[in-house]
Amino acid sequence: SNGLWLGETFSEFNNYPTGIINVNGQYTLGGIQNVGILNNFGLIVYGNNYQSKYGLQNLGTINNKQSGTIKVNNSSQYAITNQQNAEFNNEGSIQIGGISNIGATGIFNRFDAIWNNYATGNIQIDRFTDVGISNGQDATSTFNNSGSISIGNTIGGSYGINNIDKFNNLQ
Repeated sequence: SNGLWLGETFSEFNNYPTGIINVNGQYTLGGIQNVGILNNFGLIVYGNNYQSKYGLQNLGTINNKQSGTIKVNNSSQYAITNQQNAEFNNEGSIQIGGISNIGATGIFNRFDAIWNNYATGNIQIDRFTDVGISNGQDATSTFNNSGSISIGNTIGGSYGINNIDKFNNLQ
């Protein structure tokens, strides 16, 4: 089960600048699962109280706009997964492991997925046990960075970045 399931391929969910989404239950799979299009201009928080395997699982498109903030804590395996032809576009702020452990991996970009961290994008990953960012697994995935990425300022794991496919640091 999931805390928030955005489950139709062509569905669109808009969280506007004053919008706040808090998902804090204990779920079998993940706190938030997106299959459609999620546009975030506001605040999305997962895992301040309970733990799930995934904090945020993207199988569609997520656009975290410049005013948007996503915070993920308390995942047991992956804080954020972007997979199976998914696309994650970040122009805002992503804070992973800011208050509690997030399991093995901060961001897992895999199975033909694309991750774009634009010039205004800021990603902070802490409190992981294995990898801050893992890019690629069994297919061609791409991670493009033009913004800021900070990994392991507060407790890091074995690797900051583990790249198997294509990682472009464009700044």
